Amino acid sequence: MASQIQHTSSSKLEESAGPDYSFLKKLILGGIGSMKMIHIEGLEYIDPCIANSESPQYLSFELRPNSLIGRTHGNSGKTFLVKKDDLKVVLFETFKLKIATRKGIVIRHEAIIDFTFNSGNIKLYVPGNAYKSVKNYFRKDWLGKITEFSVSSTEPEISYEARIVEIIARLIGL
Repeated sequence: MASQIQHTSSSKLEESAGPDYSFLKKLILGGIGSMKMIHIEGLEYIDPCIANSESPQYLSFELRPNSLIGRTHGNSGKTFLVKKDDLKVVLFETFKLKIATRKGIVIRHEAIIDFTFNSGNIKLYVPGNAYKSVKNYFRKDWLGKITEFSVSSTEPEISYEARIVEIIARLIGL
């Protein structure tokens, strides 16, 4: 996997990633940067500290004509490169959550994104507040040609009962 995704400096990254999109192309695409997504698994080869971190690790991407520049966010932020030819498929699976509240049923869409490379993968989680933006990002330019969108057949239902939350809060002293 190290041959597909590698540590690099900013200048070497620019050389490896290839030219940036023109200003007009960026406008047509509606921007080339993604929102932050939460890393689930698959970054062990980038940095063992990230893989063993207790706190959630966030990633974002920048789209280039021949590559995807990935960035981890946080104290140990890293930049890595995914070349277009090394990325086989991106699976974008949507989960619908039905949340029962006092005011009725709220439906939220969340997703798991699975990047499959020649010799491994990265899995990311997209919460409901970023769902639409991230889904639109994976439809852009060459990413849209290798991304497969699906909807999970299960629709978990979460019930919210304020009284239960209040009792638990009192028990733990909040």
